[in-house]
Amino acid sequence: MTRKLGAIIVIGAVAVGAWFVYDSYKPELFAKVLVYPKVLRITNGNDTGWNSPRIILNDGFAGPILDVAGVWPPKETREIPLADFRGRFNHQFFNPDFERVREITIQAHGFRLGIYRTH
Repeated sequence: MTRKLGAIIVIGAVAVGAWFVYDSYKPELFAKVLVYPKVLRITNGNDTGWNSPRIILNDGFAGPILDVAGVWPPKETREIPLADFRGRFNHQFFNPDFERVREITIQAHGFRLGIYRTH
């Protein structure tokens, strides 16, 4: 039994290590992120477009999300209403009158995660 558990732990550690090595070869995601009372303003700071990025507020696992369809061209700025974000599990809309944005995570295929904290 302990051999099986040891094998599972080793396989898990190798898988996590392989993922970190793979992820380290991706280019860094650069963005300028500004949070206003009802709007999130994001500028793509990379030289290439982001393909269908996902934006997550506050909590990378369970925070409100918004999937942006299509390609977000380089240097383009978009203003996204905070009320467009929905909870990942409860699907409730984010309410900027009662909730505060503390962190923004941007996931774009081919890039490392971009994580931006507000003050």
